[in-house]
Amino acid sequence: MKLDPEFLKRSVQKLIPDFQALHARGGGEVQLSELAALLNLPLDERMSAVLQQRGSMHFKATGGDEGTFENRGAEVQVPAPAATIVFPPLIAGIYRSTPGELEIRFDPKTAIAGRNSFVTAPVELVRMTAHKFHVKVGGMLGPMLSRTVDLP
Repeated sequence: MKLDPEFLKRSVQKLIPDFQALHARGGGEVQLSELAALLNLPLDERMSAVLQQRGSMHFKATGGDEGTFENRGAEVQVPAPAATIVFPPLIAGIYRSTPGELEIRFDPKTAIAGRNSFVTAPVELVRMTAHKFHVKVGGMLGPMLSRTVDLP
């Protein structure tokens, strides 16, 4: 998946303050389809509808600048050019939200993953600041698939 710096910059400029507000309220929810659109995942109408049915990611502040998140539903598979993006029945982890950074760390057992015939590559971490967007991928090919994009 190509990560477009200009698109990501606009997304990051929206996500960081939105999550700060969500965290300040003690938590809340964000539609999976909205997150997918903000990350520029290649979704057609059918896949957008599937993610819409899957519902929201629920966030709960646990203190300081941290919290937990989870989403439950049927497994969803989104075809992408290099692999299929798999949303497992449970997606969960922790987040950290500060005025200058948003970090989403997935539980390895419940991470969104890219999968093809040979390997599965779970997303371990998404970290964003005003100047960088970083995705850390696990698994055997994780070091080759992880990406850091400098934002203009």
